[in-house]
Amino acid sequence: MSHEQELLKLLKEHDVLVELSTDSQSSIITISPSGKGKRDSEQSWKEKTEIMERFFHTFKMDEIPIDSEIFDEIAQRWHKQSSSQVPPNFVVSFDAHRRIALLVGKKTFMDQQKEKLQGLIDEVKKDTELMKSVVQVTETNIPKSRLILLEMSGVCQALIAREHPHLSISIDSEGQKLCLNGPRKLLQEVKVEVFTFISKVVEYTTELSTNVINVLKKPDVSRFIQDLFKQKSMHAVVLYDQSQSPNEVQVVGVDSRSTKAAEDELHRAIGEKSLHLTSENTQVLETRKWSDFQSLLTSKCKVGIAVDSHASTIWVSGIAKDVEESYHEVKKFLDVNTILHKTVPTEEGSAKFISTVWKEKLDDLKRELSSCSINLRVATDCKGIEVSGTAEGLEKCLPRLHEVINAVKKDSLPVDKPGMKKFFLGDKGPTFLKTVEEKNKCVILTT
Repeated sequence: MSHEQELLKLLKEHDVLVELSTDSQSSIITISPSGKGKRDSEQSWKEKTEIMERFFHTFKMDEIPIDSEIFDEIAQRWHKQSSSQVPPNFVVSFDAHRRIALLVGKKTFMDQQKEKLQGLIDEVKKDTELMKSVVQVTETNIPKSRLILLEMSGVCQALIAREHPHLSISIDSEGQKLCLNGPRKLLQEVKVEVFTFISKVVEYTTELSTNVINVLKKPDVSRFIQDLFKQKSMHAVVLYDQSQSPNEVQVVGVDSRSTKAAEDELHRAIGEKSLHLTSENTQVLETRKWSDFQSLLTSKCKVGIAVDSHASTIWVSGIAKDVEESYHEVKKFLDVNTILHKTVPTEEGSAKFISTVWKEKLDDLKRELSSCSINLRVATDCKGIEVSGTAEGLEKCLPRLHEVINAVKKDSLPVDKPGMKKFFLGDKGPTFLKTVEEKNKCVILTT
């Protein structure tokens, strides 16, 4: 029906009718006048029939026999590609009973389509012969590191796509095995390419701290390093647990240049910093607040935070950029949350006066520096004022506390007369002194 409009146009133009009759042997086309045209038409009946015959003779039908064992495959592949490669005015059908391909269309397209179909038949025949020789070959005792690099390189996928759809390659790096499955002829070529790749692989062992290695083993950090290699066109991988030493990793590349470049890039990408801990810091590390902070920091940054209690040290290890940022975060956390203690020495009288008469001054200091966890209290022996709080809090509090202490005025009064001495040491003396203290807002000590 692809040329129906073209046929109808001819019929109308030349005032003819066409009738198709078929039997089991042949098809007959009958051309007759339509009876609608003018009798005095300048165009003779012979000319009209010749025009119609020429039109029908521009079409051709041909048959191509197909072997039974490949018939279904041919039909399937042809239909798969026909939507984009076969002209719309050309028809190819497959007769499963007769095992033939029937080609119908304009003669101008016939040779081209026959050639395409014959090429497909030859291709399928070749594939079929190849598949009759399919075997499986297993190569063992290949170093795990080389198999991992082979798998990541995409070499096997490229070979499968290029050589044959029925070729398969499976890699078992843990079992140190390489399995090839496909036509025998192809496997020889594939083995050569695969083992040429493996033979060029170079492995370097490099030392890193255990803390850094633990961070590199994390999936997101491992992907980061691999992406870094890829961005810089380095065909290499980093492998762990391949050495007997816990502080060694393997850098494996497709050649010595790639491996060395990847090793250098790895060392540039990682970092480690340490922070000394005081006894006060150690107490902070035992809190839930530190545990939550550590979990949050290691989840958002590509770092690990390890505490070495024996050496009183915190280690921040991982990707260099994140290490620098995380180190300052840890230091800031400890500064804000570590409570320090200091005792400012004073005379007994000054301590008692500040804790009683000037108690509001201490309360004001504590209130103003509450964000720094400042606390102030007089020592039990009244020979100093104990201050606790963060490092920032002590830095702000101590100068002002010294101002308060220095503002206290002191004087002494000797008592020489026996009667007076007896009075102050008797029952009435302390009561009298208490009254004087309350009236004059002061503290009086007897010695």
